[in-house]
Amino acid sequence: MTKYSLETKLAAVNAYLEGVESFKDIAKKYNVNMTMLKKWVVKFCAHGLAAFQKNIQITQLSLKWTYLII
Repeated sequence: MTKYSLETKLAAVNAYLEGVESFKDIAKKYNVNMTMLKKWVVKFCAHGLAAFQKNIQITQLSLKWTYLII
C-alpha cells in the first residue's frame, strides 16, 4: 500500500473541491486511486485537516455506535 504525503492529499482534495476537474482527472494527475481520492474528500469534509493527521482520535461517535457500546 502506498503512503501519500499530507501535501499530496490536501492538494488532491482541494483540486476536487475547486470543482474544475473530475475525480478521474485529479486521481490521474496525482497518481492515486479514484476510490481513495473519494474517501479523502469525504474524510476532509467531515473532519477537516484532522482527518489526515496521525494519532488523532475522532471523539464524536455516531448515534449508532453509541448505542452499540452501551
